[in-house]
Amino acid sequence: YMWILHFIYHLAPNGKAGFVMANGALSAGGVEGKIRQRLIEKDLIYAIVAAPQKLFYNVSLPVSLWFARKKKPEHMKGKVLFINAKNLYKQVSRRQNVMTDEHIHKIVEKFRLFEEGRLDEIDEIGFAKVATIEEIAKNNYVLTPGRYVGVKLEFDDPRTFEEKMKEYSEELTKLLKEEEELRAKVREVFEALGYKLLGE
Repeated sequence: YMWILHFIYHLAPNGKAGFVMANGALSAGGVEGKIRQRLIEKDLIYAIVAAPQKLFYNVSLPVSLWFARKKKPEHMKGKVLFINAKNLYKQVSRRQNVMTDEHIHKIVEKFRLFEEGRLDEIDEIGFAKVATIEEIAKNNYVLTPGRYVGVKLEFDDPRTFEEKMKEYSEELTKLLKEEEELRAKVREVFEALGYKLLGE
């Protein structure tokens, strides 16, 4: 954290800086936690993005992107943009994931809305949220995006409970019938060889 403070100190009055940090830095306690608290209370952090794993070929540790600015515009003061982009990736190999242009655009769009002060258009459950310093303080200055953006529950299945149970029942009946047919065929083979199935 000290080098973050060092970089911010040397920024121009309206300067910005971005940092790649191990995810442990989002919630570490002790001295690191105190420095993180200071960064928030001084209103120097304006965005945190949780990145997908395996973005860097030789580093498998999950990382986050921290964005700082020395002086926030009025509509950003006391606020931090949180983005959970952990699931925005395309796997190109067992050891590496990449973010497509579409993924990057989705993140950039939230930053654009934040820059333009269109805060009421940013919040998206499971992905993005603008939190106040007061909210962050209540969370002990932990900056894990998932804590603020929440979890998106998927309810894409339009079927009623009764419809689903009927379908499951029909599928189970079909499977049991297939099992009995298969068992009969196996029995025939065993009997042809002079054996009996155990339990019969």
